[in-house]
Amino acid sequence: MKTKYYLLTVLILTGVIVFSSCSKKSATKELQPITISFVSSQGYIYQNTDLPMNSAFRLGLTANADAENGAVLTHMTITALYLDKPIIMDSILNTSHFTMDVEKTTLGLVGQQQWTFKFTDSKGQVKETGFTITTTAK
Repeated sequence: MKTKYYLLTVLILTGVIVFSSCSKKSATKELQPITISFVSSQGYIYQNTDLPMNSAFRLGLTANADAENGAVLTHMTITALYLDKPIIMDSILNTSHFTMDVEKTTLGLVGQQQWTFKFTDSKGQVKETGFTITTTAK
């Protein structure tokens, strides 16, 4: 009888030790969306605006993926649409943080040019934003 009692006690203690030593898995953080921010300093275009034909302007933006969850930006597409004719810049990326600062010139024609910026990350998330530049006669 002592042997059975001893064996039962050892089994219970072993079970308690094994199950109490297992830690709970830390909760996975929720995947954050891609963020895109335009530079809004003087001289930069970051929202719908009117500019004279053949005018220089600056464009700056920053895009971020959720690096804490292992996401990286994998694809960027910039589209400038004028008179239903797209000008597309397509790039493959492999970074969690992307910065761009360029100088461009408006078209030599009166009308609207729609700029769209689209980023995709390694987790399949997509973020798109943009603005319209309306070129006016000087």
